[in-house]
Amino acid sequence: MSYEIYDHWVSFKFVVDGLEFLLVKSSVKKITAVGDDTIKISTGNCMGSISFHVEDVIYPPNVNAEQLMNYLNFMITLNLLPPAGGA
Repeated sequence: MSYEIYDHWVSFKFVVDGLEFLLVKSSVKKITAVGDDTIKISTGNCMGSISFHVEDVIYPPNVNAEQLMNYLNFMITLNLLPPAGGA
């Protein structure tokens, strides 16, 4: 199984084996590294949490779980407000 994770303005865009889904950043409660090989994204919605192995992530290119966790946490802070002048 392969994962691609993109910053999609107010959402994360996940592409999992060619299938796409969006996760709204405001629903993310916490992103943690579990051990050396797993990322867990805890949400406040019906999904509860999403977990995946770092080795399965093909985008963004990853080095280790802590670096990927930091990158995802950084992406949460980007573009949380609509652009000035409207949507």
